[in-house]
Amino acid sequence: SKGRVGCAGVTSRQRCPSAAPLRVSMADAGLLPPELIALAVNVLNYAMFAGGLLIKMPQIVAILRSKTVKGMSEASLTTEFLACVSFCSYNLLMGHPFKTWGEMALIMVQCGVQMVLFWSLTEDKLAVMPRIAGAVAVASAVAGL
Repeated sequence: SKGRVGCAGVTSRQRCPSAAPLRVSMADAGLLPPELIALAVNVLNYAMFAGGLLIKMPQIVAILRSKTVKGMSEASLTTEFLACVSFCSYNLLMGHPFKTWGEMALIMVQCGVQMVLFWSLTEDKLAVMPRIAGAVAVASAVAGL
């Protein structure tokens, strides 16, 4: 069948339901020069890094201005931070290029800043030892990679 891959022996009137349609990129078709495509990919990568820098920044600025963390949940901050650490650790171990996951590393740093701000500005009495133990455990696990 025309435009299908993996349909050996199938005539043009028969269907090949298991085969995917043939995909042709603009670079393969010669519509755009490879240099322009590489430039566009790099611009998108830098835009992702810029977006990663801006994700948590408004909330951090608001915390610093108001000097309060009222309404924030330590559990949600910790969960998000650990998710970011897990994602970054996985990509680092798999050897993926930093430009493919680096924006998450920037978000992870911002989540860490939010946690430190929460711990320092909360009006609730916090038990310090479990938080120190958790921070040391996470740091040790990441350092052991």
